[in-house]
Amino acid sequence: MFATYENLRALADGASFFGSGGGGDCELGYAMAAHRTAQAVVPTEIVDVSTLSPSDLVVHVALFGSPEIVAEQLPSGDEFAHAAGELAARLGQRVGAIGTLEIGGVNALVPFLAATDLGVPVVDSDLMGRAFPQLTQTTAALTETAPGAMVLVGTVGTTVLLDGLKWTNADAIVANSVSSMGGSAAIALFGMSVETLSSVGILGSVTRAIRTGEALARLPAGASSSKAANALGAALVLSGRVLDVVLSPGGLRTIVLDDASPEGRIGRVDAINEYVRVATDGEIVAEVPDIIVVLDEETLCPTQVDEVRVGQRVSVLRATSSKRWDRTGSFVAFEQSIGMEGRR
Repeated sequence: MFATYENLRALADGASFFGSGGGGDCELGYAMAAHRTAQAVVPTEIVDVSTLSPSDLVVHVALFGSPEIVAEQLPSGDEFAHAAGELAARLGQRVGAIGTLEIGGVNALVPFLAATDLGVPVVDSDLMGRAFPQLTQTTAALTETAPGAMVLVGTVGTTVLLDGLKWTNADAIVANSVSSMGGSAAIALFGMSVETLSSVGILGSVTRAIRTGEALARLPAGASSSKAANALGAALVLSGRVLDVVLSPGGLRTIVLDDASPEGRIGRVDAINEYVRVATDGEIVAEVPDIIVVLDEETLCPTQVDEVRVGQRVSVLRATSSKRWDRTGSFVAFEQSIGMEGRR
């Protein structure tokens, strides 16, 4: 499969679904990737890990920073290949392929900028299976291997090498570095062999996002909530009108819905960076690491956390997350990292 305009468009739409309300601006990612595709002599290929040599180096790239700052300090697109090349040089190897850090949000698209510039493929995998805000919420963090070297490149070309990080300090050090670089930066990280990626990555996630985006595009106008859920391979857990959006200390956002079901239940969707929990009349019906999607019933498009408005009619869907995320140790870690532990 190649990165055609049609596939990138579908990937952007699918990435908004797997972003679970967060992950940044998919339209920005699509615009940058489509522009690079227009300049490419040969289109970038999306490949299965089995087509690569086990020793090939896969470098993951992403865009770090708040959506507001990224919108003001648009990357040129050159930063991602620069960061990947610098990381490969640090590791004493050449880039064999580019990997996707998270398939949800803008970071599903930026790998195509680096891959196009370097003339290498994008691997059909990622390290989250959705969008999450922290490096410790990657499948790489489930292993005992240290985070390894990382390279940050700012919008004005400032380059920072980070090495010797531990999982306990990686997020804080990267966040502080990005802040000192103006609040946004391209990052190359998790340089690993294809053999390692085959064991730690979530395989097939790029094509899954493309297929989901295609399914979104095929939804007929006025499609019912249940039909939309079925077409997207998700479960409908709640639908109705938004009654209120409540902001709490610590960044928690609670969306209150008047459920459209005959029972007339009151629904609640909790969110921080992404949607993290759904309850009806106090009973939890979906929670992280489930992929929770709030679908606007008029446009049939996924709605980001900060876009939900009072009076809006929405359907809340639950899609299955990767089996690599369980509801024991990793789930507790998620709750702790997003400040939701013990909240019901």
